[in-house]
Amino acid sequence: MHLTDSLPSRLFSEFSPFLPHLKPVDWCSPVAIAVSGGGDSMALLASVLQLRPRDALTAPLHVLTVDHGLRSGSASEAAFVADFCNSHDVHHHAVLTWSGAKPSSAVAERARMKRRDLLLEACRARGVRQLLLGHTLDDVAETLLMRVRRGGLRGHAGIAPETHYPGLRVLRPFLSLRRDHLRIALRRSGIRWIDDPTNENVQFERPRARQKLQDMDLGDFKTERVAAYASLMGRWRAVMARHIATVIDASCTRIGADVQVRADLLGPVPYIIAVETVRELVRFVGGDAYMVDFPQAKEAVRRLTAEDGGGKTFSSGRCVLSAGSGDIWTISRALRDLPVTPIEAGQSVLWDGRFIVQLAMEASGQGEIRPAIGGSVQGSPVVLPEALPHEIAFRPRVLDGPVASFDQPIFESLEALLAR
Repeated sequence: MHLTDSLPSRLFSEFSPFLPHLKPVDWCSPVAIAVSGGGDSMALLASVLQLRPRDALTAPLHVLTVDHGLRSGSASEAAFVADFCNSHDVHHHAVLTWSGAKPSSAVAERARMKRRDLLLEACRARGVRQLLLGHTLDDVAETLLMRVRRGGLRGHAGIAPETHYPGLRVLRPFLSLRRDHLRIALRRSGIRWIDDPTNENVQFERPRARQKLQDMDLGDFKTERVAAYASLMGRWRAVMARHIATVIDASCTRIGADVQVRADLLGPVPYIIAVETVRELVRFVGGDAYMVDFPQAKEAVRRLTAEDGGGKTFSSGRCVLSAGSGDIWTISRALRDLPVTPIEAGQSVLWDGRFIVQLAMEASGQGEIRPAIGGSVQGSPVVLPEALPHEIAFRPRVLDGPVASFDQPIFESLEALLAR
């Protein structure tokens, strides 16, 4: 029996308006959908079940449900999705569980990161090359309000319609659809969903943004207006990314794990481009998952381009910026908080977010990765005991995603910088 054979016939007409949004999906390549049991992801799953081709070339469809274990009802929600899949002949459903201790602070952010990691790991294990997420226009507007509070302009672009990881495309096909419209289709089709009570808990940032959006006096189309601004900023961010990439190509040279910058080429470019270029370079060299905040980067640009040199050395994020001869500045990883990490035979470790360290399979016993002390390689990793066979390669974590579709030119330039 084909996936859609057991679905009620009325489902076809109710979800037809949403199907054009699934055009970017390649059905000949394995596809996964993240389905929590909420209205957005259930509507996405129902739409996929309607549209997905019936021929023999169609690759497997995987439904992935993350159970964080943070609420008493999370297991029953995962079981609800499993029952829906079983009743509609979806044979590849998996529940991804977060085992171990749970955080007591920054719960929402850490849960989001864990959910991402579990989904990526599951996709790689199953050979999935496309992951679909059910974010909507409402999520775009909420995300914009959250990012406005954090400063900078690039975050005003909201949510990227496509994000890349090595070997995986993450697609958000419903970004232009309203949450309420999806739920209307679900109701008319007789498809249930489960509302996560966390979405109403104003202790967390996103529910507060949702409430703020409801309170804003922007007329009947306030969400559409906010999202339209985010869309405009997305196009602006894509243009800016091309300018940042040009500056990196023209002004930067990699020396080992450091990057040298020609401040004389940075100074003439538009101020916002200079600031965002510094943010990208500090994240790249520092091996951080996030960019330094906007005020820090502004101060870095002021010092880099000051006629008096702005001081010979200063810190930004996890990096130190040092003046050299002429207009050359060097960005280096600061020699603080460098980790000591155990490593087993055959294991590959991302050390300090900057170096991939691989211990050979034939290595006997456990090794340890420590920062080098002294000399030109200070702050780079060394493996002890030294006799253990190993390989070390500089590759900052930022290069392996997530890469938003807006920012693709920047990452192409950083890859080229790594190769030089």
